[in-house]
Parts: sequence; C-alpha cells; structure tokens
Amino acid sequence: MKVLLIISVIVLGLAFVGWLKYSDSEANTTITIDKQEVKKDTEAAVEKSKEVLEDVKQKASEVLDRNGEQTEAEDENVPEEPDEENKVRDFDTLKLQPEQKPVEQ
Repeated sequence: MKVLLIISVIVLGLAFVGWLKYSDSEANTTITIDKQEVKKDTEAAVEKSKEVLEDVKQKASEVLDRNGEQTEAEDENVPEEPDEENKVRDFDTLKLQPEQKPVEQ
C-alpha cells in the first residue's frame, strides 16, 4: 500500500512539472516522458545550484575575513608577556603559605 502511494505521488509530481504527458484517443492511450523538458530542467537546476554554492562561498569568505580583522584587533588589546627580567625564576622568592595540619581530637 505504501509503495503504491509513493509511486502515485511521484507520477503526480512528474505530471505537475510537465515531464509526464498523458494523451488519450479512441484507439490509443499514451503516457510520454518529455526527455527534452527533463534535460532542460535538470540543467537549470544544476546552474542554480552552482550559483547558490558560489554565493555561499563568497559570503563565507566575507565572514572569515571579518572574523580575521576582529581577531587582529583583539590581539592588539592583549597584554604582552612579561620580559625575562620580570619573570619569577626562583621558587624561594614566592611567598607560599605553610601547609596546615589537621587538628587531632
């Protein structure tokens, strides 16, 4: 039943877009698939897809360029690392709190 429904929807879709033509005469009933129409529509769809992909590529490139500019601006605001002279080299100069021992009860 599902297969019949799916095939019916496909046939109706093909007829709706003009790819499937039905003709009926006294002697013959004919169902024709218009290959030229199918080819023309698929070529148009491929071209439209290429245009959309090119637009997406261009917009993605613009966004990445803007993000790169923002990153460079953020990098300018980041403080530099301390000089070698200002770095702590000896752990003895650090003020460490003595370890607290637990109180026995």
